[in-house]
Amino acid sequence: MVAFVNVDSLLWRPVMGNFRISHVNGAKSLGIIRVPFDGIYTESSSNKVRTLNGGECDELKQNLDTSYDALGIVESVDKIIVESMPDGRYRVVDGNNRFGQISKNKASLLDDDGMIEVELVQFNSTLSRTILQCATNLPLANKSMKGAECAKVIYEASLKGELNIHSDVEINDVIEQMAPDRSKSWKGGVRRDAKKQGGIPVEFTAFNEDKQKEFLAKSGRGTAFSYNEESGTYDAVLKNDTSWRVIMRALNKFTESEYKTKTRVVIGLSSAPAKGDFNAARRKVEDECRKGFENFQKFFRTHGLDASLDTFLEFTGKAFPQDGLTEKDSENTNRLVDIV
Repeated sequence: MVAFVNVDSLLWRPVMGNFRISHVNGAKSLGIIRVPFDGIYTESSSNKVRTLNGGECDELKQNLDTSYDALGIVESVDKIIVESMPDGRYRVVDGNNRFGQISKNKASLLDDDGMIEVELVQFNSTLSRTILQCATNLPLANKSMKGAECAKVIYEASLKGELNIHSDVEINDVIEQMAPDRSKSWKGGVRRDAKKQGGIPVEFTAFNEDKQKEFLAKSGRGTAFSYNEESGTYDAVLKNDTSWRVIMRALNKFTESEYKTKTRVVIGLSSAPAKGDFNAARRKVEDECRKGFENFQKFFRTHGLDASLDTFLEFTGKAFPQDGLTEKDSENTNRLVDIV
């Protein structure tokens, strides 16, 4: 976005600003301006995100010092973002570590006039400021925020009445503004964590045998080791309490087919994950199945045979949509979810 600013007594020019600002509703860039460095200040109370993200970072400070010593202030790097205050000064919105390190080395880093280029931004709410502070810390390779920290920001915004913690639409909108480039599963995890902090329990969708059969039939799959003409495989469901039965039946089917037909499995969970992490629980189902087969491998190898679980069992990387907080759309449209 090319931004222009017309502020009395300030030098201004068209320049590419921080692209993240355009993703945040209620945040507007007024452009890159040159202001007296001594007219800028920072305060921790205006940046809760910085506090959640661990505050000042010694490693980042050292990296900044090294960069400034070698290159000075690089013009192409994102500018410190500021907002104009009633007293005529500028408060740092993003770039506290950069501001602090420049403050220590003003004589060598600033021109004789003591001016510095910053990006001036206006906000229509405290929430829009907080969202931008999250967004600017997420995609960068410097001091990146974690999803849990974003979830905490969302939860605290709900306590202030700035959004409804029970509304997936409102939460999704905020997350999309914070991190439009993050994966769907990452965003779902942030939403789930924010709701958990708000006292909303994990919502688990159970799939009994009848529901499994009905759900899979709509996507051309079967259950109970039925033969699938389209895929040329037997179809089965692997759950965290059925590994041994699935291994034995899949091995029997493979033998009966004269070692030609695999069994492909979709993963389901028998109960809600203790920590609410559905993908970790699904990966554990596959891991435990593979570990269980290791004993078979040892037996085969003692008799001069080499066997692999993947020879007769195919893990599809798919699972039933059982996370009631983040996978309702998939359940309603009869779509399996990817295990990530």
